[in-house]
Amino acid sequence: MKKSPSKPSTPKSFPPFEKGQVWQVGDVNVAVTQVGKVLVHYKRYKAMRPGTPTTMSSIRDLQQYLVTNKAVLAPA
Repeated sequence: MKKSPSKPSTPKSFPPFEKGQVWQVGDVNVAVTQVGKVLVHYKRYKAMRPGTPTTMSSIRDLQQYLVTNKAVLAPA
């Protein structure tokens, strides 16, 4: 019997998302604006400008994006 491929899970040490967090991914920042049960709203920017669009994604997808791109949580 063949095993079905499983999706790579995010590390258990990954901190939960909170409103106001800023993650640094290379020269781009990801700012968390709202967190729900399944979805998270965030803004991606190089230099914060008025009118930066808000993007919505599942929490799991954003965690995988941050892990694969070796994001660092910016100090508060």
